[in-house]
Amino acid sequence: MSDNKISRNSSIEILRCILMIQIIFYHLLVHGTNGTFHQFFDNQPLPTTLIESFFLIFNMFPVDCFMIISGYYGLNIIKGEKINIGKVLRIYIPIFFYSVTFGTIAFIHNGLPIKEYVHNFLPIYQSNYWFITCYFILMLLSPFFNAFFEQFCRNKMFICYFITIGFINYLCSNSHFSSLLGLGYNKFFTILYCYFIGKFIKVYESKLTFSSGKSFLFFGSSFVIEYGIIYLVLKITGKNLWIQLSLNSSPFTILQAIMIFLFFKKFSFQSKFINLLGRATFAVYLIHENQYIRKPLYSIINGGGYKGTVKLIPYLLLAAILVFLCCEFLEIFRLCFFEGCKRMVISLRKKR
Repeated sequence: MSDNKISRNSSIEILRCILMIQIIFYHLLVHGTNGTFHQFFDNQPLPTTLIESFFLIFNMFPVDCFMIISGYYGLNIIKGEKINIGKVLRIYIPIFFYSVTFGTIAFIHNGLPIKEYVHNFLPIYQSNYWFITCYFILMLLSPFFNAFFEQFCRNKMFICYFITIGFINYLCSNSHFSSLLGLGYNKFFTILYCYFIGKFIKVYESKLTFSSGKSFLFFGSSFVIEYGIIYLVLKITGKNLWIQLSLNSSPFTILQAIMIFLFFKKFSFQSKFINLLGRATFAVYLIHENQYIRKPLYSIINGGGYKGTVKLIPYLLLAAILVFLCCEFLEIFRLCFFEGCKRMVISLRKKR
């Protein structure tokens, strides 16, 4: 989600778009089928559980991969010796715009209480989006984290410490300790960890000699091993371990995120249109996960009628693509409108 105009690789922008479609698909599969996160597989036959587990674990790595991309390109808001206000605003303006816009619509149409309506003017403070709040905090603290990483990676035992911290983070995410931080925010450390992985790839890029074939092989192998463990445990004990093995902090999920990033990074080309689509993916999350949009969206799509049938996955995949395209259209329209207003203001100033 970082914005790097100098070295924007359109292959990575394609990856951003794919990742966002996966995130939408995951949300629809979990929340748009009249099920809940922990009760999704209740009273379903084994083949159906295995198929839906397959698509759930396949769509768990996108958030980690987004943060690896951010770490690779950098989130530093310091430009020279000053804070780069423009970079902060590029992130905050769409957050504020969609929060207030949809809040105003809900206020007018649904009679939203005035107190709740006012909360939409403070989307970060009110934590309307758990991931966006974590991401924004990370961006604000990026100068400190970047400086810490530079010092940390000079340690001779850096890689050992780094891997150990990753496993500790995973164990904590699987324990009751994670509940102390609240839903979503226990993932902040995983988000930070993936951000550091992105920076690690950038620093040691010349030493990482993975070909695109090897990257894809490692990606596929980790996925097959993870799914194999889930299948065996489910077959023998009847317990589904997909949640435990597919957390964002899971070594499997993080490895998949790393390898798919390395795979796409090997291909480099430039396309203004694809770059525009990639730039708008941030807003796709803001729109479809807005608190006033997601419930009616899930209600309209309502994949519950196809639950347990072969139609469920194609239906939700098509729905995810359509949602993605609609959100992209809205964001591109906003960008064009804002750019037009900006040019108009500049033109009026010049006339004066």
